[in-house]
Amino acid sequence: MSIALKFQEYEEIGEARGKEIGALATTVSLVRNNTGKASEEQIITFLGIDPKQYRAISKMIDDAPDMSDWEIAETLLADGK
Repeated sequence: MSIALKFQEYEEIGEARGKEIGALATTVSLVRNNTGKASEEQIITFLGIDPKQYRAISKMIDDAPDMSDWEIAETLLADGK
């Protein structure tokens, strides 16, 4: 495989990973902004996420409130949650 093709493959993987992190960061933002305004069940239903994922996001927000939504998303994906 040529270097150009390998680079393109890595670029596509990076782009896909970036989209995955971006989508989860949006979910993190929505959880962060709606906590206290809606119940856990309402947020889970509205966002269409798994309760386990909701709890992982909420825990990260509580444990590290200064982390950005993007950083939380990266951490959760790295941890496989």
